[in-house]
Amino acid sequence: MRPEVIKTIVLCGALPVMASLSLDMTWPDWRWMNYPTHAALEALGTVSAFAIAAFILILLRYGELQRPYVWIAAGLAGMGVLDGIHSLLHVGQPFVWTQNLASLFGGLMFAAVWLPERYTPDRQATALVLGSAVCAAVIGLIMPEPATPLPANLSEGFFAALPAVLSVVGGIGFLSASAYFLLTPTDSGDAARAVFSTYAFLFGVASILFEISTLWGATWWLWHGLRALAYLVAFRYFFGIFNAQMQSLKSTEDRLQDALANIFENTSEGILIIDHAGFVGNANAAAQTMFQHDLESFSSQTLADVLPDIAGLDPTQWAEAPTIDGLRHDGTAFQAEASLNPLHAGGPYSHFIIVRDISERKRAEQQVFNLVDKLQASKIELERSNAELDTFAYVASHDLRSPLRTIQNAVQWLEEDLTEHFTQDTRDTMDIILRRTRRMEQLLEDLLLHSRIGRNPSSSALIAGPDLIRLVQDLVPQKDGFRIFADSTFDEILVEKTPLLQILLGLVGNAIKHHDGTSGSVFLSVSETEDAHVFTVTDDGPGIPSRYHDRIFEMFTTLQPRDKVEGSGMGLAIVQKYVDVVGGAISVYSEGRGCRFTLTWPNAQTSRQELDRSA
Repeated sequence: MRPEVIKTIVLCGALPVMASLSLDMTWPDWRWMNYPTHAALEALGTVSAFAIAAFILILLRYGELQRPYVWIAAGLAGMGVLDGIHSLLHVGQPFVWTQNLASLFGGLMFAAVWLPERYTPDRQATALVLGSAVCAAVIGLIMPEPATPLPANLSEGFFAALPAVLSVVGGIGFLSASAYFLLTPTDSGDAARAVFSTYAFLFGVASILFEISTLWGATWWLWHGLRALAYLVAFRYFFGIFNAQMQSLKSTEDRLQDALANIFENTSEGILIIDHAGFVGNANAAAQTMFQHDLESFSSQTLADVLPDIAGLDPTQWAEAPTIDGLRHDGTAFQAEASLNPLHAGGPYSHFIIVRDISERKRAEQQVFNLVDKLQASKIELERSNAELDTFAYVASHDLRSPLRTIQNAVQWLEEDLTEHFTQDTRDTMDIILRRTRRMEQLLEDLLLHSRIGRNPSSSALIAGPDLIRLVQDLVPQKDGFRIFADSTFDEILVEKTPLLQILLGLVGNAIKHHDGTSGSVFLSVSETEDAHVFTVTDDGPGIPSRYHDRIFEMFTTLQPRDKVEGSGMGLAIVQKYVDVVGGAISVYSEGRGCRFTLTWPNAQTSRQELDRSA
């Protein structure tokens, strides 16, 4: 047997019974008829019963007690009503019957804790308690009526059989509830079980002792004392919970007050507290700095003195944070955003205002607007310059190519008409003139292409990887003994044809043109990332010294004399510009022989957006 069970039986059962027997043996004829004391004890029981029932309902709502406790609350409500009526009556049939029915009503309700949970109300807990109180009130108010026939309940100062049976049945109900709390584990914890088991056990013993007592005798008063003790045990428990909750609430309130004060004093936004007369009642440190007022000078300022614009606003606009002027202590104004909000807590203050100094933000916004205007003007000027450059490039290309062609034609005519008179030196000179004019013509073409890259973007058709490789192999200027290979990864890609084809042609053609052997190979591969394709072009040529890795992408840069390898020096510069326009990247790696160019090319949709932005 558990220790708490033994403790409850001894303290709440054996000791009261022994006390009752001792009183009957010591003072068998003792009587004390005192209605005021009796009424006070019963009234105390009524108030305690109602208070404990209310506490139980609150704890049930917050999940601190299990659902069966609703039967305890209902029993207490009914007992409280009947005990209250009983306290107002003098000795007679209603006096005893109300007491008997209170014990019976409470015992039966307490015993209902054994019912399965499906029979225990949850959302209707309050309705059950109120219904019990109403039923008890109806029964109790009918009792004192003269027309109500009541069986005799007293015989020569002792209680008759029927009321004795009712009280004993009620006592058994209380004892069964005590057994429930002692033997059935609950989520409410050991404290709640101990309190309610003791509470119910005392009521059960008191109800049984009542029927073996004599009216106004020592045992009769002991019974009332046990009931009062039971109420005190439960009330003390609930008062402890209430006190703990109050302390917790007070602690929470203190923490919230500290947090609120910390926020009030340390927030970067100004806060003004306005009283009912419209004066500034309090202000945080940020507001004091913002308005150049201390608390003493603020106390003489009204809302209209510091924020004249908001004072004239309609109340529906108070929370919209309009842009207004704030007035400092020295009379200067600053731009601010302010929202005025009502205080619903009562007290001396009616509103609080949150103020933000936006002077710096407004100045920054104005600077941005000015920069936008300048950028717009620069864009217009750039568009005009680009248009002039297009015209110049076209005219220059056309006008410069005409004399170049004239020179080429003249050289060819001289070779045809005077070839038999040419010496070897003359022929070499004629070849140099032709090569130089062709180089100049190619340079003009490359300059024109370089100037137009990204200027007139247009959507390009998509092309499959294998088709792209075939075009590169067909269109690149080739030499005998050189081969172009491609990795199988090209089989899985779909890319924009232009300008990717031009870039790959430039890289592959460059590798072949600058190769120092009579045979060689160029290998192309591709990999795919989340938002780009990464192409590599690898050759087995002479390589590029590391000191030239950055310079090779500049305009007019060649690593060999132009008379040895014909070229304008614009090939990689054109590639670099294509890459820059779409937001890609290109790099070169070369250690000793061989060279590898790595091209990171954004996916089709991304590159088209970059081209559009560059227009």
